[in-house]
Amino acid sequence: MRTLTECDYAAAVLTMRCKQIVLVVAVTLFCNSYLLADNQEVSPSTQSASPSTQPTAGAGRLVLSRIVAEGGQPIDNKPTFILSSVSASELPKQFSVEIDGMINWPNDYQPAVYVPYTDSDKERIVADGLFYVSGGAQFQGGGFRCIGKFVVDKNLTPSEGIWDGMKEGAVHELHGKLTIQDYAFESDQEAPLKFKVTKDGYLYFGGKGQVRDIKTGEIYKLGQ
Repeated sequence: MRTLTECDYAAAVLTMRCKQIVLVVAVTLFCNSYLLADNQEVSPSTQSASPSTQPTAGAGRLVLSRIVAEGGQPIDNKPTFILSSVSASELPKQFSVEIDGMINWPNDYQPAVYVPYTDSDKERIVADGLFYVSGGAQFQGGGFRCIGKFVVDKNLTPSEGIWDGMKEGAVHELHGKLTIQDYAFESDQEAPLKFKVTKDGYLYFGGKGQVRDIKTGEIYKLGQ
C-alpha cells in the first residue's frame, strides 16, 4: 500500500481550497445577477413616501395600495382589459359594441358610484373589454353581455353598466398616460405596463414605463 507523503497531503489541501474558492465565486456571481435582475424590474427613484402610502416593492414586485379589488369572489377567467387615455374633444358620443348574449342581472350587486369628469379634465379613461348593461323592465330583469369600449372614471368605475375589471384577478394593460386614484402612469408604446387587481393592491407584473404617486412624489421606473 502506498503511503501518503507530505507532497501528497499538500496537494490534497490545495485541491480542496481551490474547490472552495470556485464555490464562493459561483455563489457571489449568482447573487449579483439576481439582485441586478430584481433592480431592473422595479427601480424607485425617490424615497419620499410615508410608510402608510408607500408602494411595496421586493423581488421585482410593485403593489400600489390605493387601487384594490372590490369585494366578492375572485373571477376564474381573469379577463384582460385595455385602458387608454382619450382626449375629451375626441371622445365619441357613443361607442359601437358587440352584444355577446344575455345574463341574469345581479340585482343584489351594488357597484361603486361613477364620479363624472369635470371641464378641467382634458382626458378620459376608456376601457376595452367585456362589460354588462341592464335591459331594464322590458327584458324582465335581464341584461346584456357586451364587448367593446366604454368610459370609466379615475377610480375605474364605468359610466354605465358594470364590469369585472375591479374584481380580484382581473388584468389591466395600460396604454399611454393615465391617472388612476392619484397614480400617474406612463406606459411604453412597445411594451405596455400590465397590472393585476388584487385585494392587496394593484400588482405590477409586466411591461415598461413608470408610475408616479401624485400624493407622495414617489416615482417607480418599471421594466428598465
